[in-house]
Amino acid sequence: MTRLSTILAAGLITAAAAAPALAQAQSIAIVNPEAAIEASTAWQNATQAIQTTYATQIQQAQQRSTALQTELQTLRTALETAAQAEGATQQSVAPQQQAFVQKQQQAQAELQQLQRPIALARTYAQEQIAVQLQPAVSAAMQQKNVDLVLRPEASVLFVNPEVNLTDEVTAELNRRVQSVAVQPPANWQPGQTIGAQQQQTAQSQN
Repeated sequence: MTRLSTILAAGLITAAAAAPALAQAQSIAIVNPEAAIEASTAWQNATQAIQTTYATQIQQAQQRSTALQTELQTLRTALETAAQAEGATQQSVAPQQQAFVQKQQQAQAELQQLQRPIALARTYAQEQIAVQLQPAVSAAMQQKNVDLVLRPEASVLFVNPEVNLTDEVTAELNRRVQSVAVQPPANWQPGQTIGAQQQQTAQSQN
């Protein structure tokens, strides 16, 4: 959720921006946007749908991961044996070390490629929910009469809010989006769904 976390930061005050706003705030709350999305019904349903829709890819990735771990363990054992051999030097161990590192890098790249469709499906589903995050936060703030919302890490640095709106935001998300698709369109890229929503919002405000 790394890239998505950056997107979700929009509209929520972070530690860097909190100090000036705190001076004017009358009522402060925190919201964990990632937790709010992950607790939503749409995300729970999407997670189950991904497990079903991408069952073959998930199984292939798991099986390949197990096989690669076995291969890496064999190379690790060879490296350890070479390192513990009498008279071992950095030069004498270099071939085994190079073989292990190269295989490790190859394994990471291969697994990342195998898992890419699953990762894209997860991000696609998350973004469809995330486009409703800001209106959900605004609605929760109105319900609780809150005029400043911080991310949890900002609250640790500046204040200890008594109000946590994460559950309320989840409830608002549930009212706004009940289900999402888990199969991205062809050539879809992370950030595209939210980017399109932001552009549409900007146009409507002009």
